[in-house]
Amino acid sequence: MANCLERMSTTNSLEDKPSLNSIRDKLTTFENSMLNSKIKQKEEDDIKFNRINDTLSNLNEQLTKESNDRVLSRDTLKKITEDAANRMLNNVQNKLNKKVHHLAEKLDVLIDKCVTLENSVNEMDQKLNKNAYFEMVENDINEIETNIKNDIIAKADKDTNILDKICYLQNTNKIKIHDNNLWNNECINEIRNNIDQFKQTFDNENEVFYKYITNELNNIKYALEATSTARKQSDQHILQAIDQMMSFSLQLKKKN
Repeated sequence: MANCLERMSTTNSLEDKPSLNSIRDKLTTFENSMLNSKIKQKEEDDIKFNRINDTLSNLNEQLTKESNDRVLSRDTLKKITEDAANRMLNNVQNKLNKKVHHLAEKLDVLIDKCVTLENSVNEMDQKLNKNAYFEMVENDINEIETNIKNDIIAKADKDTNILDKICYLQNTNKIKIHDNNLWNNECINEIRNNIDQFKQTFDNENEVFYKYITNELNNIKYALEATSTARKQSDQHILQAIDQMMSFSLQLKKKN
């Protein structure tokens, strides 16, 4: 009876223990499950990485396009700025040419007046020489008058006529000299007034023109400074975006 119970106990204990094949099958199933899980995880990681890579590629293309657009925009802005500056300079040059032409015309008028003044001075010199001649004649007449006075008693009627003519000549010469002096003084005063007026007009026009040129040059300077500042800020933003993209790409490579 004891032997029978021992055998039954041994049989029951053998039946409760798993077999080697069962354990091997479970291990195989577990390994396959783990392998499938890793494969699935790898596929999911690959999909995520491909999405990130596509996103980076799109960002790279957008940055490249933006850089090209910036270069094209900068060249276009440069051309527009140069054209505007050239137009402005041409306008200034045209106005300057008009001013110079206008001043040249005024200078021609002034030169003509100076020539007239020179001719007047020459005529005045000639008249002064004539006045010297008249003075010599007057001295001769005075000498004749003295001689005639010595003979006045014998030749009263004749001397009277001669004296009248002499007085007439003296008065006529004095009147002509006085008139010539007045005319010459008027000519000189007129030329001086014209010169002063031209100088004042020239100074006023130069001041107005100088203010206009200064204003135009300041406008060009401010436009160029604003364009340069905007371009530098835009280029700085692009460089920052490129740096961030490169840093992010390096981090992804390290993780993989």
